[in-house]
Amino acid sequence: MKKKIIVVGGGLTGLFAVNRLQQLCKGAEITLLESSEHCGGLLNCFTTQQGTRFDQGTHLASKTGNSAVDEILFGTAEEESQNWSSFSYLNAGNLFAGTWNYNTQVADIRSLPTIKYKQCVADIMTANSEVGGVNFKSFVTQHMGPALYEELFLPVVRKLYGYSMEAEQLAASTGYFGLNRVVAFDTEVTSQLKNVGRFDEKLAFDSSQHYARHFNVQEQYLYPKHGRGIHYWTDRMLDRALAGGANVLCGVSVSKLLTDNSTVTGIQLSDGMELACDHVIWSAPAALALKLADIKLEHSFRPELRTANLFHFMFDKPVTNAQNHYVWIWDRDYQTFRITLYDNFSGRAYEGYRVTAEVLSNREESQALSLDVVKSELVKMGLITAEHQVLDQAHQVIHNTFPVPSLQLESSVAKLLELANSTLSNVTFAGRHSASAWLQADVINKLNKQLENHFS
Repeated sequence: MKKKIIVVGGGLTGLFAVNRLQQLCKGAEITLLESSEHCGGLLNCFTTQQGTRFDQGTHLASKTGNSAVDEILFGTAEEESQNWSSFSYLNAGNLFAGTWNYNTQVADIRSLPTIKYKQCVADIMTANSEVGGVNFKSFVTQHMGPALYEELFLPVVRKLYGYSMEAEQLAASTGYFGLNRVVAFDTEVTSQLKNVGRFDEKLAFDSSQHYARHFNVQEQYLYPKHGRGIHYWTDRMLDRALAGGANVLCGVSVSKLLTDNSTVTGIQLSDGMELACDHVIWSAPAALALKLADIKLEHSFRPELRTANLFHFMFDKPVTNAQNHYVWIWDRDYQTFRITLYDNFSGRAYEGYRVTAEVLSNREESQALSLDVVKSELVKMGLITAEHQVLDQAHQVIHNTFPVPSLQLESSVAKLLELANSTLSNVTFAGRHSASAWLQADVINKLNKQLENHFS
């Protein structure tokens, strides 16, 4: 009898799972369920009324270091060469304290006024790194010092997560979009200080290229060629899954997990259809699986979810930054937190020059945000001039993108996963919702090990 496997979620994680399972479980009946009308998740594209395509934020693919996994993701060496542009490092810049640094995405505190800069440096040198704070505020003030907390970390967290939650309620262990080090010195001084462990974990090199050379980093990032957006990635994996015989159902939602003791025997869809299964790969939140299996949640918690506002522009002339793939806006004076500069890495695909600026908000705040306000920020920060003309534009709103990383959420997720793994014995929880990995390559490598351990 054929083994029946159901994969829930048609984003990158789910599509990889289907492709890998087709290798590990020859002859198995594999069904992919996706609630949206199209697979791809956040790697789908957005198309304006004029037909201009944009990615849904900054998305460059990364190699995992596992050749078998990377072949699933990107094809053979020949296919990769034909279809993907390759980069040895992410060329990111940042704006902080009114000053651009085009060499790194890490905030450069040398841009601060002299008195504040000296206070931040003094705190970095004297802060006790071995003392661990229980929340975001205590961790940063003990690890980096109170001056940097006030000048950088607190304003950035407010920009990302709003004012509805006090800093004492936020988790200490969160990466906060990579904001865990700062540039404070030139290359020579930084190199010397990073030989000392307690400084190494606080300081960043003033150049991404220098970092890569210093540590002999062998990373590789890719982006589709020929003007195709990142959606080409998931489209390609979907085509491969279909060619391998997978059954893909889009626009369907799961209404119930049918169980026998701790085993999921089937999945009921919202239209009443029931699908039998021997195993489930679940890339949605574990709390949803428990709810659909009628398992009592003693530690239920509804997190606050952020809304992503993507402001897509196509201008009549290039932006002033012809170097970076994307830039982080750590500066407290702007609502925008990240900007994708497509033509610096994807090649010209349209008559104009495309940019996507990202702003995070709650659901209500998104209604007050406007294209004119964000465009004025681009002018103020010097990325475009007042003479730049808009050829096309759109405000894309995506609700419920990710939760505010509170201490309560951290505790709740751990308990829910423990309960899910103990009560749903034939379900593999995967993806970022599994709380075991965040970076794209780490998520895929972790899932690959899970699948190999269970199905090999």
